[in-house]
Amino acid sequence: MSLQEDFHQIPIVRLITPFIIGIIFQIQFSLNLQYCFYIITSLFLLYLVLIKIKKLNSNYKTRWILGIVISLILFFAGIEIVILQNNKFLTSKKDDKGLVIATITKQPVEKLKSIKLIVEVNSIKKENRWINTNGQAIVYIQKDSLSKKINIGNQLMFNSILSTIKNPGNPNEFDYSKYMAFHLISRQAYIQSNNWEILSKNEGSAIFLYAANLRKYLLSIYSQNNIKDKNFAVLSALTLGYKDKLDEQTKRAYSSSGAMHILAVSGLHVGIIYVILNYLLSFLNKKSILILLKFFLIIIFLWCYAFLTGLSPSVMRSSLMFSFVAIGRAIKRNTNIYNTIAASAFLLLIFNPFYIYDVGFQLSYLAVTGIVFFYQRIYSVFEFKNFFVDKIWSLTSVSIAAQLSTFPIAIFYFHKFPNYFLLTNIIVIPFATVLIYLAILLFIFSFFNPIALIIAKILSTSVKWLNSAVSFIESLPYSTTKNIYFDNYQVIIIYLIIILVSLFFIFHKAKYLKLALSSVIIFLIINIYQSYNLNKQTKFIVYNIKNVSAYNFIKGKKNIFFTDIDESNYGNDFKYQVENNWLKLGLKNEFVASINNSNNNLLKNNNEYFNSSFFFIKKNFINFTGKRFLILNQNIYKSPKIKKRIYLDYLILSNNVNFSIYDIITQFDVKQIIIDSSNSKWEKNTWTKDCNLYNINCHSVADLGAYQVDM
Repeated sequence: MSLQEDFHQIPIVRLITPFIIGIIFQIQFSLNLQYCFYIITSLFLLYLVLIKIKKLNSNYKTRWILGIVISLILFFAGIEIVILQNNKFLTSKKDDKGLVIATITKQPVEKLKSIKLIVEVNSIKKENRWINTNGQAIVYIQKDSLSKKINIGNQLMFNSILSTIKNPGNPNEFDYSKYMAFHLISRQAYIQSNNWEILSKNEGSAIFLYAANLRKYLLSIYSQNNIKDKNFAVLSALTLGYKDKLDEQTKRAYSSSGAMHILAVSGLHVGIIYVILNYLLSFLNKKSILILLKFFLIIIFLWCYAFLTGLSPSVMRSSLMFSFVAIGRAIKRNTNIYNTIAASAFLLLIFNPFYIYDVGFQLSYLAVTGIVFFYQRIYSVFEFKNFFVDKIWSLTSVSIAAQLSTFPIAIFYFHKFPNYFLLTNIIVIPFATVLIYLAILLFIFSFFNPIALIIAKILSTSVKWLNSAVSFIESLPYSTTKNIYFDNYQVIIIYLIIILVSLFFIFHKAKYLKLALSSVIIFLIINIYQSYNLNKQTKFIVYNIKNVSAYNFIKGKKNIFFTDIDESNYGNDFKYQVENNWLKLGLKNEFVASINNSNNNLLKNNNEYFNSSFFFIKKNFINFTGKRFLILNQNIYKSPKIKKRIYLDYLILSNNVNFSIYDIITQFDVKQIIIDSSNSKWEKNTWTKDCNLYNINCHSVADLGAYQVDM
């Protein structure tokens, strides 16, 4: 069978492609298409006219015209879906201050000093009148005994500033504002303990409320049966999709070992539930009407589980797919699995088009597609008669299939690769299966305490063994390859290589191998070109990190970083903001210099000089590749007797230094003033205003994002 014939058997895949392109197009370019609906309607009417033309419809050579019209309809439908979804955002782009009424839509999360809430904003009081609105926001309430009692479905009234979520603007930093926007959240607020009250309870969707309360009850069964701490956190995530108790150490261990996927409720979990339900309801296999009832009940229970676990993209994908399988079996029709995958994606993207940029959505669909496409081909390479060896090889084949389809995008997002993923999956997948069965038994026998305690003990011990196995794999030498960077083009080329090599092995045509080798050459050329540019780079960056001074001097692969963060908090406070940028720029070994704000030397650990062929420093003066810098973080440079102004390319104002713009221009001839993020809002605003008054180039990183210049 040819590739074209195969493609004709998956019509839903062909239909979803222009739809996805339309979604991505609108998200990237945000076109203001007010008449998109009328374009879709016109194209649909044109399609109805064209299908009435028999010559056009019956002639194979002209049928492509209908295909183009359908593709355009779906392309503009993708655009329209994004436009409609954007209308759910809070419409005002300015911060709103005053009274707000909002309903809690997700289970509150207890943080160190606050309670984190996801709320649907119902109305805002402006100019003494209530204005109905929509859109979601993140709200942090100061933690106390009352705020701990807040629950999903509570409607709150609070007095606070509902501010727009802003991105710090640091180069290549994770874009938090975009991430929240894709989750339909555009605002945030912090509420003091005395500035809120509960207006009512049990507001919002009854189904979501019931599911959240049921999950809370099931979690309490774990706690009541002495499943605690790390065991509770892992078991809650694995069985019920509750990840709030997972600490960073546990996440890192599961991620580095390649076991993170079992903590995200997905196809493995839903598949186990499907098998259990199919077995328990097998007594209904007697009559056609009872078979229909059986699969109807299976679908209902699958979606109950999906609601129970929080309706993540992965669990919705799995539930939809198994629902389609159940429908196919109920009506005794075998459906093409690729059509099933595409149909589930289609429905989810109609529900929320921003899922297309959700990492979980991408990994979930790539993994299941890879397993369907590669598994049988890999599994058939070897044949084992021993039952257990065969099962191990089957798990290995699944792991390789999933990894082949997900590793490029996983490296793109997480910049690392778990080298022992095969060993990990052989261990954790059987463990996860057993844990799900045991958890179901615990829920069933929770009313009978003696049996429940025995099951809970076995369950807790099993989770402990799982955690130990994962930690052991993480601790092995070379368990993870880190600091790998792929850009968009490299990811696309790698997927192209995988597809072309696969087509070569399936159809045994040399053209696919030639194209694959050409793609490899292009990939290598891109790498060489990037490496050449990185070796030539010269950059200066002032990062936007709240209440922190952070400056980066980069020459080729040499990386000098100044900060006033205490060394004990080095990793926690700013690596998140700068590490991804260093990775993209090929900077693996940074020299970190601690800024001193207490005397007239900029550096704590270098009393007089730190210099090289391109970098020279004395006190607070820096010469970097011929450019002159001064970091003003003390008042030591005020001098009424100065005769000649000192020329500076860049002057950085830091640490709320008591230096006016007038003082600066009387002593320095400055090309560019930069106000770093360690300064107070009042100082920043004063300096910015005066710079505008004296017509001086000024950049406040707190307002405008990081300052970056190529030299």
